[in-house]
Amino acid sequence: MTGGFMKDTDLFTFKHETIGELRGVMKDGEPWFLAAHTCRCLGIKNANEKITRIKERHIRFGDKGVGIAYTPLHTAGGKQTVAIITESVMYELVFRSDKKKAFDFQQWVFGDVLPNLRKHGEYRMAGKEIRKTLTDQIKDSGENERMHGHAYSTYTKLVYKSLGVSTETPRDAMSAETLESLAVRENLVQALLAEGRTYHEVKAVLEGMTIRASGAG
Repeated sequence: MTGGFMKDTDLFTFKHETIGELRGVMKDGEPWFLAAHTCRCLGIKNANEKITRIKERHIRFGDKGVGIAYTPLHTAGGKQTVAIITESVMYELVFRSDKKKAFDFQQWVFGDVLPNLRKHGEYRMAGKEIRKTLTDQIKDSGENERMHGHAYSTYTKLVYKSLGVSTETPRDAMSAETLESLAVRENLVQALLAEGRTYHEVKAVLEGMTIRASGAG
């Protein structure tokens, strides 16, 4: 990215035969996805409306740092303003849909897109910031009150179990790949809670990821 705008050559691109094309850009070590491409992959026709609703909901509940931004993009066809979204907002779009296409997209992103971004050394998430966001979301969702102050430790155990890692393992002793997988799951839990999902629904999603990881070995 140069001078505050993106060029087409700055974007990363992933293509799937049936899902479509997903494009995005790395900002400060984190992936931001083009909202229009993401919605197209999910079969969402009214992308602007969906993104606006998510942004308004976050702002309404006091989250002014919602992961949606608008930036100029220079292409061969000229300059246009595009919406880009964080991984967390992408999850919100995924879990708002009951379509099979959304499930297939989720499988593709978890199984191919994010691992490839990590593999090429492009994907570095700020763990402390993610944990702070997760803590705030747990508090805002009322989960901590319902779990009598133990919500963060409960969700942490779920996340670690989905990775096959002991909660006693210090983060400093984890590999870069494990830390990044941890960040993906913490970001996912935050997005699910923001969507209003229950503990059992979050648990089911993480257990599904555990099954897929075991099968991939």
